Amino acid sequence: MLNKSSIAVFNPQNPLEVVVQNICHAIKGRWTTMGETLGLIESLVAYDGLYDDFLAHPESVLRQRFSDTD
Repeated sequence: MLNKSSIAVFNPQNPLEVVVQNICHAIKGRWTTMGETLGLIESLVAYDGLYDDFLAHPESVLRQRFSDTD
């Protein structure tokens, strides 16, 4: 019997989620899950000033975030 696995694809409609997912894909070479995307956004909003920096320079902020966690 063939055992199939299904994968849920996260296709965000919120523009901020789209930006985060596209940048993460460019940096990491894979698409982020909904939980990863929302977690990154929550972490950006949690720090004073970081969200403003993200809006001004989203790719550099996410690159820095990934280099801190790798």
